[in-house]
Amino acid sequence: MFEADEEITEIDDTEIKVLPELERGNDTEITDVLALINFDANFQTYELVDIDDDDAEVSESDFELDNDDHQILVTAQDGDATEYYTITVLDKLDDTSIVEEEDQEVFTVNGDGVEVVYGTTVEELLAAIDEEELFQAVTVHFNNLDLKETGEVRDFNVLRVEAQDGTVKLYTLFVADEVVEDSDDVSVSTDVDLIAEVDGLNITVEKFIADDDEEDGYRRTLWSDLIEALEEDDEDRSYEVVTSSGSEKVKGYLFDYDLLVVTAEDGEETETYTIHLYDNEYDLED
Repeated sequence: MFEADEEITEIDDTEIKVLPELERGNDTEITDVLALINFDANFQTYELVDIDDDDAEVSESDFELDNDDHQILVTAQDGDATEYYTITVLDKLDDTSIVEEEDQEVFTVNGDGVEVVYGTTVEELLAAIDEEELFQAVTVHFNNLDLKETGEVRDFNVLRVEAQDGTVKLYTLFVADEVVEDSDDVSVSTDVDLIAEVDGLNITVEKFIADDDEEDGYRRTLWSDLIEALEEDDEDRSYEVVTSSGSEKVKGYLFDYDLLVVTAEDGEETETYTIHLYDNEYDLED
């Protein structure tokens, strides 16, 4: 027995089974087989012989795989023990399944469909597929089957997988919805009604608000008025008004040094602003 690389898939007694190709498109030859065997590990020597011709020596160029008469004669270190080995070439693979590169996060196979992450390019998709594992040829095509070599993958593009033996399977590509990261923005601005000025973590809020139901046409600003104005500007964030001591405000007017707590859309980032009131009563009277 001798030592050999894994491309020799099996040694069954005196039969050596080898893959039909060690690289797609290049048929395995006797030189490939010999390169995979480590005769030196056990101080062995070998000859290529034709047993039907009294063990006549066969050159590498004339040696035929899958020919029972052409064999490898291996001689042990002692020069006496010998063994003849035949070589059997396995059938080419007809497997058109998709082999994923380890830890790839680009696509998911679902039957005859493949869903790819939004924004994935042709190059990124092909890089996530291990076509060499099964000696395949994998390409991306437009839905009319013209070759697509670059650009982003689109819905109904086609993934063509050609097995080692020429068997072809077509997979329909679908693009997943874009994943939009939740914002971590906690800033406020004077674009919001009632906010007259923003200075760092201090905001100036109008003390009075117009109200046609009131006799004077205006009233004191409630904390809920500020929350409503903020939510109209950005409803994906959450807002809370608390007293200067941190107690929750559940009703009533805004006061100087009340605190506005803004929580970003991502639910993690927060910021606290100190409220200062701007006496806009005369502005409303005008």
